[in-house]
Amino acid sequence: MIRPRSKTTKSAPRRRLPPVQTYEVLKRCKHHPADAVLLIEKKKLWIHKSILVILSPIFQVIISKIEEKKLPALISVDFSYKTVKNVIDYCLGHDLGEKKPAEIVAMLHFAATYNFQIGIDKLEQALKSSMSPAIIPRVAEYAWTHNRDEFKYECGKIFFDHRNEISDDPQFTNLDPVIALGIIKMAQIYGQTKKQWLEEANKTNNDWFFAIFKVVLLLSFVCLTVYVYEVCREWFY
Repeated sequence: MIRPRSKTTKSAPRRRLPPVQTYEVLKRCKHHPADAVLLIEKKKLWIHKSILVILSPIFQVIISKIEEKKLPALISVDFSYKTVKNVIDYCLGHDLGEKKPAEIVAMLHFAATYNFQIGIDKLEQALKSSMSPAIIPRVAEYAWTHNRDEFKYECGKIFFDHRNEISDDPQFTNLDPVIALGIIKMAQIYGQTKKQWLEEANKTNNDWFFAIFKVVLLLSFVCLTVYVYEVCREWFY
C-alpha cells in the first residue's frame, strides 16, 4: 500500500545547470576533427568548416566554391592572427576577459567583413559603452567602412563636444579625407539638432515662466481684493 506523501516532506533543492559552451563541444569532438585552415600572417588556424558556415554567410560561399572544385579548405584571411582568433573564440563562447576599445574595433572590422552577425551585435554593444574622444578615429574608420549609421552619428556627436581635442589627434589628421569630412558633417547635423533642442527647451522654460507669472499675478490680485474687501467692511460696518 502506497502511503500518501507527507505535507512536511521537503523536496530536494533545485540546482542551476552551467551552460555547455560551443568550444567545449568542439574540444570533445575528436570523432570529427577540424577540417578547414585559415591562413593568417603565415600561421594556421584550424577550424571546422561547419562552424565557419554557421557563423558567416561569407565563409559559407567561400567554402561552397572550394568544395565544388574539390580543393583542400585553405582560406587566406587578411587580418591579424590575434584579431581573427579573438572573434572566433568569442563567437564560440570563450570568455576573453577585458578588451581595450581599439581591440574591440579591430574585432568588429573582421566580424563585419565576414558578416559574423552574432559577434557584431554583441561587440557593438560593448563598443557603445566604451566610446570616448580618444577612440573616435578608429570607430569612424569602422563606421564608414561598413556603413554603420549609428556609430557615424555617435562619432559626430563626440566630435562636436570635443572637436579641439580630436582635431589635434594625429589619428584624426591621418584619416581618409572622406571619413574626416563625414565626421564633421555628422557633427554639424548633431549641432543643429542640439541647437533646436535648446531653443525648444528655452521656449518651454519661457512658457513655464509666463504661466507661473500669471498664477502669481492672479493670486496677488485675489489677495488684494480680499484685503480691500475686509478694509471696506470695517469702514462701512
